[in-house]
Amino acid sequence: MTWLCERLKTVRSRPDDGSALVLAMVFLMIFGAWIGVVLQFAATGQDITGSVRAEATNTYSGGGALDGAINAA
Repeated sequence: MTWLCERLKTVRSRPDDGSALVLAMVFLMIFGAWIGVVLQFAATGQDITGSVRAEATNTYSGGGALDGAINAA
């Protein structure tokens, strides 16, 4: 049990200089990864919006042509 008490005294007596740098680096790594994921989702959303808009235009154009043909008949 004495080795445990000695170890606790050693750990408690150590200065915590430099721990803020480690915490800042961890925060920046996590935040940077999160920003990368969010930007990737935004880019994917913009690509999908263009595809959906083109598909909707084609669908409405075909429906309008069909209605026009029915009305002309």
